[in-house]
Amino acid sequence: MKRKPEPNKWIRCTAVGSRLLAGCLTMLLFIPPAAASDCNCLPRFPAESFSLQQAERTLLLDYIGKGDFDAAFRLLEQSAPAPDDFHRRLRNILSAYKTLEDNWRQENQQAAEKRNEKIRLLRNDPNQALTLRPEEALSLLVQNRQTGSAAALPPADPLAAALTEQLRRNILQWQEKGEYEKAWRRGLRVLLQADPDNPSLLPQKQELLSKIAIEKKLTAVLCPGQTDPYAAVQAETFYEALRRLDKKYVTPPPYPLLARRAFTCARHLGEVLACGRNDFLYSTEPNNLTLWNEHLKPIQETLDGIAESDWDCTRFLEQIRLLLDLNRSSLRLPDGFLVQVLTEAVFEELDPYTELIWPARSEEFDKQMSGEFVGVGIRISRQDDRLNIVEIVPGSPAEESGILQTGDSILAIDGKPTENLSLDCAVRLISGPQGTPVVLTILRDEKEITVTVPRRKIILPSLHGNSSPLEQPIQSNGDLSAYQIDPDPRIAYIRISSFRKDTPQTLRGILDQFQQKCLLGLILDLRSNSGGLLDAAAAAADLFLEKGTIVKICTRQGVEQEITASPDALPAAIPIIILVDGGTASGAEILAGALTAPQSPRAILVGTRTYGKGTIQEVETISQDGSRLKYTRGYFKLSYDRLVPNRYELLKQNRTDWGLLPQAVIEAEETQLAKAQQARQQLEKFFAENKKSKSAEHRQDILPLLESLLRSDPPLAAGLTILKAQILAAGISLEMPADPNTPIPQPTPQ
Repeated sequence: MKRKPEPNKWIRCTAVGSRLLAGCLTMLLFIPPAAASDCNCLPRFPAESFSLQQAERTLLLDYIGKGDFDAAFRLLEQSAPAPDDFHRRLRNILSAYKTLEDNWRQENQQAAEKRNEKIRLLRNDPNQALTLRPEEALSLLVQNRQTGSAAALPPADPLAAALTEQLRRNILQWQEKGEYEKAWRRGLRVLLQADPDNPSLLPQKQELLSKIAIEKKLTAVLCPGQTDPYAAVQAETFYEALRRLDKKYVTPPPYPLLARRAFTCARHLGEVLACGRNDFLYSTEPNNLTLWNEHLKPIQETLDGIAESDWDCTRFLEQIRLLLDLNRSSLRLPDGFLVQVLTEAVFEELDPYTELIWPARSEEFDKQMSGEFVGVGIRISRQDDRLNIVEIVPGSPAEESGILQTGDSILAIDGKPTENLSLDCAVRLISGPQGTPVVLTILRDEKEITVTVPRRKIILPSLHGNSSPLEQPIQSNGDLSAYQIDPDPRIAYIRISSFRKDTPQTLRGILDQFQQKCLLGLILDLRSNSGGLLDAAAAAADLFLEKGTIVKICTRQGVEQEITASPDALPAAIPIIILVDGGTASGAEILAGALTAPQSPRAILVGTRTYGKGTIQEVETISQDGSRLKYTRGYFKLSYDRLVPNRYELLKQNRTDWGLLPQAVIEAEETQLAKAQQARQQLEKFFAENKKSKSAEHRQDILPLLESLLRSDPPLAAGLTILKAQILAAGISLEMPADPNTPIPQPTPQ
């Protein structure tokens, strides 16, 4: 029986599957012409036009489904001597992709040649090394290795060895100064890229990241009117969270590991404080720091003397209380600060997704989950010590101002300078009561501009076309041009950025409208989708499945829930491509996994391996001050009774085979991703300027922008190529109607 939605059950990825059988591609790719669509009016070409033998055709489509377009092209060239309609049409589809591929290969080669030239200069002239920082020079070598233009970095490589040694010295110097973020970003992270299999670097990574977390809390910038950012953090709330986890966490908590992690965190705190930086919120006397370090030793001895079988929640809480008592008698830091430091360290030992949401973060957490907030409709970040606008929500007050642009630097908010303002504080100042104005002073092209923008309720869409939609087209007369990815308006492109309550309903509305135009194929873009509501992700999968299991929820007690599909799905003959990458996680993996089950594949995955977050979380309020606990309560299994390989667990084993592996593995270079982002921004701008236009000319103007996007987005271009081959294999003509914007008339019911 289909499970009713439960509002407290949800999935989320905080960072950013199983291997599918390639043999199942044939089942999906070869669609009999008679079953290709419920629209009998679709133009077709005669079945006799297929001169390929069935075995050849199957192999050809299998190559295409795997993204091996070169093999498909070769087979096509070797086939029937007299090309028929199918040959010609498929050749045109493959040729269009090969043209793009040749351009990408040429661009990559040019980039590799530039890197090689720099590397040659470095090898031949040591003085050239002075023009680059060691991490930049080593990154050049790593990039060449990754692109295949150079062999792996051998230990005997004098240049690599010299750069590595210099970076190691730099890391030590930065650590001594307490500059842990710099030691990680400019040092250890680069060493890990150059030598990812070096086991000696992993403990150093964990220690450095632990100290960075402590450093950030010690250097937190106070918001206006704020005296202590940790005043609301209470030890009893932490204790209650641990008692809940003891009963409800997906597995019994490993208390010996948690205790050691808490102790290690306490030791790291002492080492960070010893740096004595002037920008720390709190300081301590050297004698107090000595007392702290000396009294940690007997605590360590006590921990080592406790047998693992003797650990339970009560004993663990005793150890936490010892550390808090020691702080009161030595360091004398605020209790709230130490509690938050220990909380994050302990919960991180459990997994990356379990966390305590203190009252100060409660509002921001709700914004993330609901996609609703009161503000002006901008997304900001700190770049180069400046507060910059990185995104403007279409249809928001920020866009309607006609002044604010992405790339603008915010110098002041209501007259308050942003130079030393934290990101959280800036968000709080820009947000405010609905209907009230905020005055932003921005810098653009070295000119200061002041703009007053009203605050109002903003709803971030979870569904997008080629840009963030200006309106959700769930009405019968909605404009579908934002969801067009090809000159043929019967091929749809829908990007799902997250799963929220309204996602399934809105998705169904868009699909229904395309069905009125005789939908030929669909591309679902789940890249960078970190999840969201479990029920919403399952309901979205249900739109495409007629029957069977969508997902199973497994807890300590075994299979607790099973969500099954119901009838009334999108016709099974309509082919679907799903784009995924390393940011596709959680609920997005549920949707991708449900539609690519080996026993009844409904879609083909294109892109790179997904994130591998096979767990679900639940949120509970645990104290009167509104503090909430988000914890991992279970794992999920896909329809074929397979757990999604968990990234967090596999990393402990030094493995990388997590998540879902696409049938067609298509990668994109960083430079290509940057160009694709620019192309999407151009589309955003186009829709913003033409939001009231519904004309055919308006829709035709989109096509050059779409071509630019496809040229910079290899996974998208590959997915569209595979999709067109599937449509062609069904005997459906891709010839455009005279007026591509006119819906194809539906057949008269008999």
